[in-house]
Amino acid sequence: MSNPEESKFENGLRLHVGPRGSSWYYKFKFKNETYHGSCDTTDPRKAKAFLEELKTELRGKARRQEWTRLSLPLLSAVWDDWYLLNKEVGSKKHTDRVKSMWTLHIKPVLGHLPLDRIDTKTVEKSRADYLATHSPGGANTYLKILDTLFGFAIRRGVLVAKPYKIQKLRVQRKPRPVLAAEVIKVFLDEVDRSRNPNVRGIVRMMVGLGLREAEALGARWEWVDFHRNTYTPGKTKGKEAVAIPMPEWLASFLAALPQKSNEGLIFPSEDGLPHRTSYTRKAILRGANKSGLHHLSPHRLRATFATIHSETGTPLVHIQKMLRHKAIVTTMRYVEDGASSTGHDEQAAVAARMGLGPAIPSDQAKPKESKTKGGKDGGKIKVTQNKFP
Repeated sequence: MSNPEESKFENGLRLHVGPRGSSWYYKFKFKNETYHGSCDTTDPRKAKAFLEELKTELRGKARRQEWTRLSLPLLSAVWDDWYLLNKEVGSKKHTDRVKSMWTLHIKPVLGHLPLDRIDTKTVEKSRADYLATHSPGGANTYLKILDTLFGFAIRRGVLVAKPYKIQKLRVQRKPRPVLAAEVIKVFLDEVDRSRNPNVRGIVRMMVGLGLREAEALGARWEWVDFHRNTYTPGKTKGKEAVAIPMPEWLASFLAALPQKSNEGLIFPSEDGLPHRTSYTRKAILRGANKSGLHHLSPHRLRATFATIHSETGTPLVHIQKMLRHKAIVTTMRYVEDGASSTGHDEQAAVAARMGLGPAIPSDQAKPKESKTKGGKDGGKIKVTQNKFP
């Protein structure tokens, strides 16, 4: 039975009297959704002001096309939706890495909060706590995953913009190993000592085409075009299909392999499936040690491919196409500046002038003779090319 002292809703308000005291409650509809709750006051004037302020806030959110529910979903609910969608269509390795960061570091601190309560101050505090025991690079990953979840919420129409604004930390870039062109043969000779003959071919596909290890493990005969000397990976990270020119030495190596049919895996395991991830790691480490490097992961062969091409003079846009990067900025990260010979001639010339190196021949030290070129108007343009210094 209802409490006889309890009033009915009038203009969206009602006085509720209970064993713990009385309080004004509100109930109304907005955009076909029912809103109800406590005004947390016993004063009817304050309750009316609270209700009007609440309705004004909802109308403002509707004009800005923001989520108009009184409380936005929890961050953990957004994660559940994101993970359910991406675990089937995304890379398993990437999804598992994101899940690990979420479970260990983001969820315990922010997962229980609704989206509108996660602001700049909250995120800065949570990142500072993370930095107390982890690296700045990990903190940037922390923020990147948080940005991903809020971007997902925006695409779903829950938010219009992120409620925080934080820049990533600047991280000192560490020098990463790449093989020099001069030691590639030494490297491959050591790799060839592997007991499994498939390792030889898989590593050569990575060195000669810049393939990721997973792409080389899954290489197929139907993707090889011996007439055009190209290889087109049919299963890639970016879902693209780009024909990569094959160097003659790699084409000859593949042509010499026993080929039972024109399709199927080039380097199958005993069960007919691709070899496991990191299948080439031990052989690559042995080859790296023989070449003078203490550590070299399979993926660094992709950077080796890009760096050697850059040093040889291959235009960056061509390297980008062969690596199948959508943005040239990504390709630039694979070209190691420290491995380039740029500046060596200039350093030698400066050392000679300081008396700290062998003298530079006079014909190289003098500026080149002036040349004239015909201009568009028929006149002569004087061009002088000076060699540094």
